[in-house]
Amino acid sequence: MCRKGRMFAPIRIWRKWHRRVNIRQKRYAVGSALAASAVVPLVQARGHAVDRVPELPYVIADSSFVKVEKTKEALKFFKKIRVISDIQKVRSNIKVRAGRGKTRNRRFKNRRGPLIVFNGENQRFLKAFRAIDGVDVCNVNRLNLLQLAPGGHFGRFIIWTESAFRALSTVFSSEGKHEYNLPRSVIGNPDVTRLIKNTSVQETLKAPKKIVRLHSKQRGNPLVNKDRMDVLNPYDAIRRKQVQEQEKVRRDARLKAIAENRSVLTAEEKKARKANKSASRKRYV
Repeated sequence: MCRKGRMFAPIRIWRKWHRRVNIRQKRYAVGSALAASAVVPLVQARGHAVDRVPELPYVIADSSFVKVEKTKEALKFFKKIRVISDIQKVRSNIKVRAGRGKTRNRRFKNRRGPLIVFNGENQRFLKAFRAIDGVDVCNVNRLNLLQLAPGGHFGRFIIWTESAFRALSTVFSSEGKHEYNLPRSVIGNPDVTRLIKNTSVQETLKAPKKIVRLHSKQRGNPLVNKDRMDVLNPYDAIRRKQVQEQEKVRRDARLKAIAENRSVLTAEEKKARKANKSASRKRYV
């Protein structure tokens, strides 16, 4: 009996466990996820129940979080701010995981509920909210993209503390991040059709061309296009005419020969042809 030995399919240290991503790309992704959390259709498309939420982004005063220290108080708090429906939706969708993950400390899987973003350290309410299924907490100075866009899907429902929401202006600035500014859209109004049809824009534009000639430099094939061949070789028209005349002479001669062969036979010629046929048949009998 072997008491020792190597591990089957050991974890290799040279496996590529991590992927390097540029810092600006990470910041751009975090900024996009935060912007998407303020768009109601994107939040609803992700599955969050925000029908009774008064507005997005949802900002709550810091004084409302101070009294919350236990989980039951956190549930009352969610009920008070009209977010309890999203919590109940998460609880009703807890499923048993398929596969071997059941025996590897991940037996159940559930959906993601609201994300609470706070500011500061050692907040008392963290443990109270952390114990609720689907609820995550995150510091505004350490925003996690995996929490802002779980599964790569934008539109996480975020509950902000007032201090955390005010701190965003310093977090995403050159003060919080050295020599970094959030990228801005080139145009403020995305309705390009409306901009083009604006009277002030139309007045400065040139009048549309009535006659538009497409493919003005198109080159014809002289082997197929007769007009193009006449430009390159003017004698080709005379040659084609001569060929047509010669063809007409040959055709007339051929028709004349056919007509002569089909001329009406006399009675003696028919009798002689019939005799020749009967003689040839007797020869092979």
